[in-house]
Amino acid sequence: QLVSSFWPLQAAKILARLIKGEDPDLILWQLVSGGEDIANAYRICPCADADSNVNVVAIWDVVAGGVRYAVIHGNIFGLKSSVGNFNRVPKYRQAVARRTNWLSIAMYLDDASIVDVTTSTSGALPLLVKLFGLFGFQFNLKKEKAMSPCSDFIGVVHNLESALSKDVAWVQPRPRTLNKCLSMI
Repeated sequence: QLVSSFWPLQAAKILARLIKGEDPDLILWQLVSGGEDIANAYRICPCADADSNVNVVAIWDVVAGGVRYAVIHGNIFGLKSSVGNFNRVPKYRQAVARRTNWLSIAMYLDDASIVDVTTSTSGALPLLVKLFGLFGFQFNLKKEKAMSPCSDFIGVVHNLESALSKDVAWVQPRPRTLNKCLSMI
């Protein structure tokens, strides 16, 4: 089951309840959220061994004047089993990050969203980058969303600025998503 774009609000609600239960003075903290996008995610996920015989591509070598063959060790677009194979990997990474590092993270395919408190804004996201690096996954630095009270996850902007102090958070479609929807009307 894939997570929804409202996951950061669900995580914020749980974190707020935990924080307020521990110490009422901790409501002076602020919840923040950020995200990462895995670069070339589809291609770097290893393929199933049973599909290695169909993970061969052919290219024309202009210098040699002949066909050259190469085995692709990642998922191939159009191969039926690639989709199922790819969908397992984010759930696994999410489970590892939650269980080994207690990170409040959700994965939607190759997009990661993380919710944390301001006291550790320099810790959670770098920890996630290091952890996924151990699996050989690099994040796309151009798509990185730094930890902030206001961030977006899969097309929905969420603001957690008042989540602890006033039990209020808001969401709205990302401007680009909203414009795309309005253009279809």
